[in-house]
Amino acid sequence: MMEMRIKEDILEAVIDIVDSAYMRSYLLEKRNEITISEYVELIAAAPHSLPQKASLLSDLLKIPMSAEDFQYVKRSLRMVETALERLYSVDRTKTILLLNCIDIEKGEPCLLEAVPVLSYQGALQYIRQNYVNDTDDDFTLDDRECDFYFRLDFYDIQESETLEQQYCYILTPGGEVQYFRNDLDGKKREHKIGEPKSTLFYRHGKEAEYAMTPYQPGDILYVNCRPYTLPSYCLIYRINPDMPRDCCSLRCFYPAFDGVIGEGALKHGHFSTMASDYYTDCFVSPLYRAELYTGELPESCSFMKQVSSILKEYPELGKDIDSLMWKYGEDFPVHSGSAYKSIHGITAEGWEKITNHCLEYARNQKLRNRS
Repeated sequence: MMEMRIKEDILEAVIDIVDSAYMRSYLLEKRNEITISEYVELIAAAPHSLPQKASLLSDLLKIPMSAEDFQYVKRSLRMVETALERLYSVDRTKTILLLNCIDIEKGEPCLLEAVPVLSYQGALQYIRQNYVNDTDDDFTLDDRECDFYFRLDFYDIQESETLEQQYCYILTPGGEVQYFRNDLDGKKREHKIGEPKSTLFYRHGKEAEYAMTPYQPGDILYVNCRPYTLPSYCLIYRINPDMPRDCCSLRCFYPAFDGVIGEGALKHGHFSTMASDYYTDCFVSPLYRAELYTGELPESCSFMKQVSSILKEYPELGKDIDSLMWKYGEDFPVHSGSAYKSIHGITAEGWEKITNHCLEYARNQKLRNRS
């Protein structure tokens, strides 16, 4: 009985790192259906500090699991511990550190050149003096109010007097380290089955792409993944019933630009124009931050309201909308930082056709129910 209580407490603590109350409540109900590797990935992708992730992984080792799962958790924990050891213990004669600030609205570095620092503490000092204007060790900054984050790159000096990158750390506006990777030296690595991937703690917000979700057709979500991408609203219109956990199963619409409505897979980060590139540095999966929204929508999202209410009553309409997107949808070029990409979406004229189809379907269903 005591062992079961300890297990429940540990699993609840892991799920508690999910910021979204909507998602967190759902995962608590499903906690015994989540695999150990999924719990590891939930920890790895969370927008929380590396020390907290190490602590949760250490606690996870205390619950009963298979030998294979135990090794997976243990190796994942060792990855974090090694990254923290490297972060806190820099050999200044052999390592160069470069700090850069990333502007999420522009999708580009804020600085003309990266700033060389001697240590992580040096990076913190630079951040506090130049960005938050506060040197108090207890100072905290609300990440969800900020439009920038930091990247700290570690380069080892080689005998050939060249530099080889070893680590990249991602820091919040206040300097908290949340993500890292150490496979940037150009060396080919063979991933072995059962071992954590080298990018486990640096997955651009995609580590939770096969997670279970509570969303329903008609849900309007507010997703704030700051400081890694700008917030947005989106409308869930379909969950593929045959593959509900698939990375592309959860489809949504979001406001794009100039009357264009974007469409895509929420788990891939397609909830805004800024985050619509699967390979963008979003870092935080929208599943951690998406909250059910019932308030007044901004003008740019007013198109969602009518279709949302119809979908809530007739969720099967999602399949029709999906088919209509194949008919009326287009790819639109978008300027992102210094590059161009494209998003899938629909014009206002096309959206009107989708809305009219939904209205006609709802009328016909009500007439059928009356007869």
